[in-house]
Amino acid sequence: MPATFPEPLRPSGLQMRIHPFHELSAEVLYAALKLRQDVFMLEQDCLYPELDGLDPGCLHVVGSDPSEAQGAGPVVAAYARIVPPGLKFEDVSIGRIVVDAAVRHRRYGRDLVAYCLEACRERYPDAPVRIEAQAHLREFYARLGFVETSPRFLLDGILHVNMVWTS
Repeated sequence: MPATFPEPLRPSGLQMRIHPFHELSAEVLYAALKLRQDVFMLEQDCLYPELDGLDPGCLHVVGSDPSEAQGAGPVVAAYARIVPPGLKFEDVSIGRIVVDAAVRHRRYGRDLVAYCLEACRERYPDAPVRIEAQAHLREFYARLGFVETSPRFLLDGILHVNMVWTS
């Protein structure tokens, strides 16, 4: 059965690009890591090893908003990483899904995840896509086609749940 994606697949306001780690410019890498730190560590008040050693083996999905880039807005408005099968899990996974607080009202999270799912389907057509979702976001991910596969568990001080999307 073909996968269904939330519309739009190519969001009009967010320009997305996928980069292998070695192709990230210093400016984009810095902005992505700063966004991850600002949200996952500072906003969520969670101290954990955010730089976990997996980034060099991942594909990095970077979303920029041209309307924000002209002003003082974020260089990286949205970010996620695609972790290939075997690097963290047996399945391909999407992680570090994050949207800058200044642009969350634009539904970029939904667009970012849909874009990542499309990229996973293109690169790993038969592989399920796994996420470790923060428990309070499980309904958001369920609306995008993810199914819970575990009870809630504590990860880095925040309740999470394993979820899988199959194409």
